[in-house]
Amino acid sequence: MTSKRSFIFSVFLILECVASREVFAGEGPWRIINFLKSSDNLSISGPQRTCYENLEGQFRAGRRPDEEILAFRTVIRMDKNFDPWGLTAELMDSRQEFADTETPLGTKIVNAMELIQGYAF
Repeated sequence: MTSKRSFIFSVFLILECVASREVFAGEGPWRIINFLKSSDNLSISGPQRTCYENLEGQFRAGRRPDEEILAFRTVIRMDKNFDPWGLTAELMDSRQEFADTETPLGTKIVNAMELIQGYAF
């Protein structure tokens, strides 16, 4: 399922490159940062959150006395306007570090690259 979402994201970027005249115009090497700055009908935005949590004095029986986790959550929203229609895609990437193998974390909390929403308007 993740490869399908990655494919949709790749198709979205390729459509942007093909639809824009700035890709082939200009001098020097093509760089994505220059491309994104020059595109009037593409919008990329989103927040990023990093959180460190530490639990000392574990209250659950049978667990380690202390646990820690470093959690990352990134949301990216891309809007592309092709007059008179457009596309929107929103992706979320949630990852963790330092968690033990016995942690109760599951894919509801930590899920690498998930398509939250995508639609044409």
